[in-house]
Amino acid sequence: MRVRWDFAAGPAQDLQVFRGAWQWKRNAEKSSGCMWIAPKVQADVLLPTLVPAHPFLVTAKFRQARDGNLDHSGTGANWNSDQRQLPYKKWTKFWNAPPQGPFELRVFFIGRYVVQKFFSPEDEEGFTVHVYEHAEAYPSDRVSAWFENMEVDEIELRALGREELSASLSNPRRLTVDMGEPEEIK
Repeated sequence: MRVRWDFAAGPAQDLQVFRGAWQWKRNAEKSSGCMWIAPKVQADVLLPTLVPAHPFLVTAKFRQARDGNLDHSGTGANWNSDQRQLPYKKWTKFWNAPPQGPFELRVFFIGRYVVQKFFSPEDEEGFTVHVYEHAEAYPSDRVSAWFENMEVDEIELRALGREELSASLSNPRRLTVDMGEPEEIK
């Protein structure tokens, strides 16, 4: 399984925004386009591909919006059912991002865990910013992504082989050790 949405030439017609808004724009006449999400607006996007019950990865390549407030931006992905996220426990560790990027979000879906890591040109190892724990493994066959104050260049969804999981991703619960107490999200 591998599906990729590239916004260089225009919006992807099969991606459904079910909350908020985004629009396609080109930053300069000869540059490629992106999906732009305004400051203080969150675009929740349902990925149309049904996902199987084995490890997979959602990747988004983005920059913080050039015309927005850099203090208020965010992105992520999680399980979705009937256009709503399912309840989970959330561990967080804050990341001081460089000003503009480009950045890459990699969201690993592994059993009952969702691990969100950010990558930048200055941080090739990545930084784990969230770990979500759901009550059951692979609780849905749908995934959504959300973006706020971003310029999104592409989104990709692909299956992961067990050999692609690092030691820390093989046991995602271990990643929460230095993240404090979890928040219950309902």
